[in-house]
Amino acid sequence: MHAGLIGCDADAPVATVAWILADENIHSLVVHLGQVPSGTVVDRWGVITASDLMRALDAGTEGLTARTLAKRSSVTVAPTDRVDRVIRVMAQHDLSHVLVVEDGSPAGIVSALDVARAVGRAATWMRPE
Repeated sequence: MHAGLIGCDADAPVATVAWILADENIHSLVVHLGQVPSGTVVDRWGVITASDLMRALDAGTEGLTARTLAKRSSVTVAPTDRVDRVIRVMAQHDLSHVLVVEDGSPAGIVSALDVARAVGRAATWMRPE
């Protein structure tokens, strides 16, 4: 998990989203979507991935903001979840990134690269000589 989050304002234009991803050298960012009637964490937060940005750029960005690009984080994991559960959640929902939620607020994000790194380290450590 990447502790801490990099995000942007929900009203940020697509160019700002692109700049943040490039400047921070990251593949996703978190957007606070504001309070909504149900008030659950999955309703208040969204994630924009580099793939989401590419699709938006291909379709045309006129009038698009971070709010319109962000996918609500309806699937989340906890900081205490084991890697195998995170893998299962990401695979079942075809996600490259999943929000880590603790006490009702985002605490970090797990990417497919984070999972690959964890699995690779475990495999290296367990590899017979």
